[in-house]
Amino acid sequence: MRLIEQSLARGGATSPEVLDHLGDTRWRTGDAPGAAEAWRRAVEILQDARRREGEQQDYMRIQVRGWGLLVADPAQLYERRNAPVLRRVRSKLREMAEGRRPAVALTFAELNTPDSARGTDDGRP
Repeated sequence: MRLIEQSLARGGATSPEVLDHLGDTRWRTGDAPGAAEAWRRAVEILQDARRREGEQQDYMRIQVRGWGLLVADPAQLYERRNAPVLRRVRSKLREMAEGRRPAVALTFAELNTPDSARGTDDGRP
């Protein structure tokens, strides 16, 4: 967790994916308020219209300048990359609000445990 927090403290663009993992880590260490804060920050970033527009422009520039043609719609690329993260963090926040345990990412040890031993078959502990 310390490495994730150090990375975020360095400044620059904050990755919603990193904040999602930070929230998971905080949850697993018993810091539910810290987890919720990280997940809320991820939602705020992903809902920021300026950020979305800037990322879509970057997708456009990469394609046009780098390849000389438009291969995929920048808005679709943005959604493909960011929609799963937004769904995940919203789901975790909703589960917390309902008093349930959020479906956080598996640890390496859990990844090496048969699904039947974890009690689920969907990759959730």
